[in-house]
Amino acid sequence: MNIRERFEFECVESLNRLVSLSELQDGWDCGEGFALCSESLDCFERFVNSYWNEKVPEDVSLFLTSSGNLEIQWDEGNLEIDFEFFDNHIEYFILMEGVFEIEGTISY
Repeated sequence: MNIRERFEFECVESLNRLVSLSELQDGWDCGEGFALCSESLDCFERFVNSYWNEKVPEDVSLFLTSSGNLEIQWDEGNLEIDFEFFDNHIEYFILMEGVFEIEGTISY
């Protein structure tokens, strides 16, 4: 199933961004980056389906890490949230009011 059939986004630009990230090949980051890992995308899909009721909000920014994992960032109230999706877990970093940091791992 392709990205456009697999995910629903509130913002078409974010969907287009994910499609673009999924098209990057190994070597994209000055020869160092890996293509988007399908397991990372699967983990993201599980998260979207459970946390956001199958629809990615408009204010989410998407990135591809050089190791091939999908990373998302968004603000929620006074929180700045950053998640990186691996095959069976999520690593998170949360900044509260620009001062207090929380980080960890969630099995997913």
